[in-house]
Amino acid sequence: MASVFPAGMVQLVATVTGTGNPNTTVNWTVNGVANGNASVGTITTTGPDTAWYTAPTTVPNPDSVTIGATCVADSSKSSNFAETIQPCTLNGTIGYVAPAAYVPPSGATCDVSDMNTLTACITEVYTGATTNVRFTTMVPCSGDGACSVDLSNVHGPVTFFGEPGVTAGFLRTDTYTYSILNLNGASNITFANLTFDEGPADTACLPYNVNGNEIYPCQPTIFVQNSSGILFEQVSVLQSKENGIAFSGTQGVTIQGSVIEGAEVFGIWSGSNQSQVSSNVSITNNLIQDVQSNGIFLSFTQNTIINNNTLKHNQYVAVFDNCGGGCAGGQIDMLNNTSLQIYSNQIIDGQIDLNNATGQTDGIEIANQNTEVMITNNIIANNLGDGIGADPGATGMNFQITGNKIYNNGGSLYGLSGTGIQEAGDCFTQ
Repeated sequence: MASVFPAGMVQLVATVTGTGNPNTTVNWTVNGVANGNASVGTITTTGPDTAWYTAPTTVPNPDSVTIGATCVADSSKSSNFAETIQPCTLNGTIGYVAPAAYVPPSGATCDVSDMNTLTACITEVYTGATTNVRFTTMVPCSGDGACSVDLSNVHGPVTFFGEPGVTAGFLRTDTYTYSILNLNGASNITFANLTFDEGPADTACLPYNVNGNEIYPCQPTIFVQNSSGILFEQVSVLQSKENGIAFSGTQGVTIQGSVIEGAEVFGIWSGSNQSQVSSNVSITNNLIQDVQSNGIFLSFTQNTIINNNTLKHNQYVAVFDNCGGGCAGGQIDMLNNTSLQIYSNQIIDGQIDLNNATGQTDGIEIANQNTEVMITNNIIANNLGDGIGADPGATGMNFQITGNKIYNNGGSLYGLSGTGIQEAGDCFTQ
């Protein structure tokens, strides 16, 4: 006895033997009904002795059906087997859950309430006089470099955190040509319970194309390069004018329990330089929504986990214009990653709002040359593009796509080529 989810598909092959050159054609039935029906599932023939069985969209009662094959040359010869349509259920918690209240570190703190105290506390971090920097309010900043926090070559442990019970962090209202946080060659630094509010929209920050090259006038809110052991916990990154959190060449970066909302390019971006590979990346239990391009653009990483996130209404603007028109994409996009696990996420409501692209928003977009990828136990629903879609010509190696709920999308799966590509046990109904 085999099993399948509602609306799932099972490949059927009948074996007909006999002397000479026997006619191998068979007729198929489901519960005695020729080629089945909507209640018990349908059969679509693909050859004389091959076919696909598509399960019904709801579990029948009883939940098992009998699929039969009868030899056309001799109707006395037949065989059958039972197929169980199992309920479409996933394991554990799916998507983002608001974390418990943040518990700050113990010990003395250097307190930040304005730009002067911020400058003083950064100096104490560099000299080793403090390891805990506490923000007690939102620090407003305006003008070139006013909010710049450069932690290059700082080696912790150091924690920057917002005082529990208040909204604390940065409020920037203009001049987005630098990152608020810049880390290069840093290690063992935590940012927790902080808000990075980038203020109202700024059309001067929209990327544009020059001779096939994308130009980004503004900078990510947070930029981490060539660092290690960097943790973002319960941070809110709002209305970024380029990317929310960007990192490259970093070993051990964790983003968890956080909210990334309204970025004008990518929510999370992991670089475009294949010589700066990041490894041991964890993107866990975050809410990523209303990002104009990909909620997560993951490239050039090794050993990455993306789990228990909610991605909602990302890739809603055709930001880039080099696809023979506006470019559609996915709420998650992957390019040149090795050993990637995507599980227990909720990926919903993706669409190009103006419908001015060459396609529509996928739940997960697969670009070129990803290897050792597992996509499982996700809800991927209500995206106007494919639930999971590969870019034209994209190839990959050793993919397992299984045990997902993929429903109410513009399409279910759009083919990925390569070696070791396996799709089985996904559920295409709610």
